Amino acid sequence: MKLPIVHAPPGRSERLNGIFSPDRVRYYNFPAACLREDYERTVERYVDRVRRVPGVLGVGRYGNISTPGISDLDLVIVTEDDLPPSAGETLSIGGLPEFERNLFMHEATIMPVNGMGHVSEHLDVSAIDTVWGAVPAVPVPSADERRWHELAILMEWLGCFCRFFGEIATLGVSNVRWALPVLHSLRYSAQIAKTLVGDASDSWTEYPERVAALRSEWFALPSDSVRAERLAACLAEGWTVAADLSWRIEHWIEAEKLLPSLGSGPDWSVYSYEPARFAIIARSDNAEAMIDGVLEFAKPSGIVATARWKQLSRRLAPSWCLLPRFHEAFVMAAASSAPVIHAHAARQWFGGRQIMPMHPTSPFERYLCRRMGRLENQAQFLERNGLGFGSACSDLVYTPPVKDETPESWRRRLLLTAQKTWGTGRVRALARAAGSRYSYC
Repeated sequence: MKLPIVHAPPGRSERLNGIFSPDRVRYYNFPAACLREDYERTVERYVDRVRRVPGVLGVGRYGNISTPGISDLDLVIVTEDDLPPSAGETLSIGGLPEFERNLFMHEATIMPVNGMGHVSEHLDVSAIDTVWGAVPAVPVPSADERRWHELAILMEWLGCFCRFFGEIATLGVSNVRWALPVLHSLRYSAQIAKTLVGDASDSWTEYPERVAALRSEWFALPSDSVRAERLAACLAEGWTVAADLSWRIEHWIEAEKLLPSLGSGPDWSVYSYEPARFAIIARSDNAEAMIDGVLEFAKPSGIVATARWKQLSRRLAPSWCLLPRFHEAFVMAAASSAPVIHAHAARQWFGGRQIMPMHPTSPFERYLCRRMGRLENQAQFLERNGLGFGSACSDLVYTPPVKDETPESWRRRLLLTAQKTWGTGRVRALARAAGSRYSYC
């Protein structure tokens, strides 16, 4: 199997600016200005509700409200091992008013009392402030594991960033309320990467500063159209920075021989991590190829008529992302030490190199297998209690179960089957086209 070999076209920055331009991307759900007091009242009302759920032991909080209206709320719910069947509905933010849901932006992280290591290993949170009840201290990784701990977090986040930019570029839609905090969090990845890689790019420092400036100026800008223009420019630059981070970290991992189980060949895999969300895990020749490969898969080609392509796109809403090869190390480690997580990953895989269990031969691989063993406890907890949210980490590693008793979910599963078939056909068509840079096994 050959990897895509893509050469950077002239005018790359102009091309990416066009990809994210408001003329092409629909920007929606703009943040509303508010006060810090709004956040505090929202937390109080939410905590007053969830503390009444049997089995809930404590509520914790981390992060800060640096920019009211743009910053989000990060809560942790600590519980007993087993919860009542209806607990998930009460603990979810789904029943809150829209204004309060927007302040949260995402669900609280729910974990058993003995699972506090999850927030350290996957969110890199070193301390949690207790809001109500009892919240145990976050375990601190040992000095020997600290390097592997940070590298695994960096690898996991970089995969999520690649997905984020790929979805916007291929779907042509961006939730502004979600985009601003995501771009802001890229600074953490850059900070970790700079401690590992010697040839750090200046953009790893300069780009987070530009994002911070946009956030601070956001509500002073004259209109949503101006805000969308500024955000589009940040997205275009951010994709370049994320691809550069991903490629350099992958090159460094290979040079350090940290993941020998991945081999040195050009094997690749295709996953469908959500309905019509396709992820190709592969090595790329350079950072530019990570971006150009996504755009190549997203554009119409061959005999597909424009009108028919648009009709398929609206129906199947396909998005593509190209993830660095190191991301599949999580899946291979899960196949070795985390059966529940592996079962979910196996259902998401549908093309290319099959998932093989990792047989660890390096210190980092042994750490990943132990890490997945610990994550398995969180996955079992979520599955046992039917919690359909609070993803244990990257969706390519574990997605909480979806109940399928309703007719709507049956239609959803049928649609997903059609979308996977369409996605597989799309990959094969590109591989077989005249002059293709791809090969598919």
